[in-house]
Parts: sequence; structure tokens; C-alpha cells
Amino acid sequence: MVKKKKKKLNIKRTLAFLLCLYIICCGIFFLLKQPIRHIEISGNNILKDSTIIKAAGIENYPSIFKYTSWNLEKKIKKLDLVEDVDVIKWFDFTVKIKIKENKILFYYQNNKKIVLSNGDIINNDLKKVYGIPILLNSVDSKLLKDFVNNFSKIKENILSEISTIEYFSEYNSNDIVDTNVFKITMNDGNTVIANIKNCEFMNKYNEIYASLGDRKGILRLDNKLTTESNFVFMPYEE
Repeated sequence: MVKKKKKKLNIKRTLAFLLCLYIICCGIFFLLKQPIRHIEISGNNILKDSTIIKAAGIENYPSIFKYTSWNLEKKIKKLDLVEDVDVIKWFDFTVKIKIKENKILFYYQNNKKIVLSNGDIINNDLKKVYGIPILLNSVDSKLLKDFVNNFSKIKENILSEISTIEYFSEYNSNDIVDTNVFKITMNDGNTVIANIKNCEFMNKYNEIYASLGDRKGILRLDNKLTTESNFVFMPYEE
């Protein structure tokens, strides 16, 4: 009967293995403890960087691995003005946050709140928000929802040119009568009458105004046949 030889423990190899394991564990522990070293935020125009960082819960620069990108996105999305957010963590311990904000459409004077492009109506907790239109009177909730859906298509540069908005269940101007229209007063002194469906034509306001020869008056965009080249303009002097 052949006797099997007992394998001797190779002390050197074992120590080398344990040393490598120890170094790897120390390296992993070191990485897990590394704090966020830099935070880059882009895409925000109204929200302050500090507000976004606080909402994400990383104002104290915790470990880069404490939260996943998904966790951070979920926290930031709770901010009313955030429509979408993308968070990427880089190997240099940088967190990059790309924000897409909801547009502020107007200040609703009836309830002293702010209406956003996604239809949310939020408290006016914002400070120093300039250049947003003011909706002067009350609008039925269903009609307001339809108005917001279409008004949100207006570009931000045009929104900044609007001073006030006033709803009329029936509007009569120079024997032209229409129902459920919005009288929009522009910062340049012109008045625009638009129905809900034609709100998007406001994006052509500057081109339309340029064709009027610098005259002031009432621009009617509430007709079913309205296009960017087919509209009614009534100078104030007439």
C-alpha cells in the first residue's frame, strides 16, 4: 500500500497571499471612505447650486459611495422646479449633476402662487424671480389646465416679454367678439388677444411685430384661421 505524502504548508506563499489580501482590503476600505471632492452642477437657471446640493444630501461632502446616482436623482427630483436630472459619479471623486428645470409660466395673482410648465402650482417661496408674467384674475381649473398645457409651449425669451395676462370669458374689441380668450399685455406696450389653441403663435411675436412697422396696437391671434402670416392687427389710434 502506497502512502500518500502530506503536503507541507508553504509559509512564504501563505504570507504573501495574506499580505496581498490585506492590501486589497485596505485599498477597498480607503476608496469607500473617500469623500466627494468636487460637485459640478449645470442646467439650473433659477435653482441655486446650494439648494440642489442640500436636496441631494451631500452638503457635507460624504463618501462618494454613500449614495448611488439613482438615489441622488430621486432626492433632487423632489424639488418642484426640477423636471429631470442626471447624476454621474466620476473616478476623480467628482459628482456631476445635470438639471432640467420646469419653466415658470406665470405668477397667479388669485392665489399668490407660481404656475410651472408641468402644471404644478407651487408656493411663491422663490426670491428675486424677475421677468415672469402675472395672471391677474381667476380662471376655472379645467380651463387653466388647458391654458397651461398650451402656454408652456411658449419659449422663455417670449415669456420674459410678457407683462400681464387677463382672462375674459367674452372679449369684445372693434366689433370682434370671442369667448374664452386671454388678453396678454406685452412689455413693449402692445396687446395680444389669444385663445388657448393659438398660444403657440406667441413664439412668432417678434417676427410679427417686426412686420408692423413699429406700430402699437392689438394683435389678434384668436381666429381659427390664424397663422404666423395671417392675423388681425388693430392700431391703438384706430
